[in-house]
Amino acid sequence: MATSPIDFEANNLAEFDATDTDGGELSTSPAAAMWGVYGMQAHIKLGDTDDKYGQITYANKTRIRVGFYFDPNTLTMAATDTIYIAGGGATIGASDWRILLHFDAIAGYQIAVYVTTNAGASTSPYVALTDEKHWLEAYFRRSTAPGALNGYAGLWIDTVDATVDTELTNIDDDTLDHDNINVGAGSVDATVDGFLYFDYICWNDSGNDIGAPPEAGHYAWIF
Repeated sequence: MATSPIDFEANNLAEFDATDTDGGELSTSPAAAMWGVYGMQAHIKLGDTDDKYGQITYANKTRIRVGFYFDPNTLTMAATDTIYIAGGGATIGASDWRILLHFDAIAGYQIAVYVTTNAGASTSPYVALTDEKHWLEAYFRRSTAPGALNGYAGLWIDTVDATVDTELTNIDDDTLDHDNINVGAGSVDATVDGFLYFDYICWNDSGNDIGAPPEAGHYAWIF
């Protein structure tokens, strides 16, 4: 299990517990850096729908909080295209929680959280995401008992103040474990093309705020 932030400063993906690079299409580069010298890039080629991700391995958590830098980097997406940029489970495409990147013909890039529930699945309202570097932080908490309806999912963009950007409440998902964190690109539509950038991935299983991005001097990430 990885136990420290993944910052890619060694110019490789070795800090992940496991990877699926899709033949080298997930890699590190200076171009992807949003903290330090190197970041991670996911290269999505037109027509290529394969997942590519780095995995942080853990099992049977009732809550997970994850934060990372992300840049859509002018990724080309057709109207209504949606991909997963992070999620739990064995792979991004089979996860019980997800962070979704969506494209709308009018609003442009949008982002939301998704959870599998006991009865199906729920997606939060989409909110706009500008085409630039962002600090994303998401919190997922499993409900405590059948019918308790106290599960939660929330996403903050560039801040973790009291105002969440988009969220799901009253979730019934007590039968679902949060297993693993996968960061990259998953369930990609065939019309998506370009590079996504990621950097400085932090997480905890307490649910406590990770807080400000690292250049602001706040560090809280270890299980």
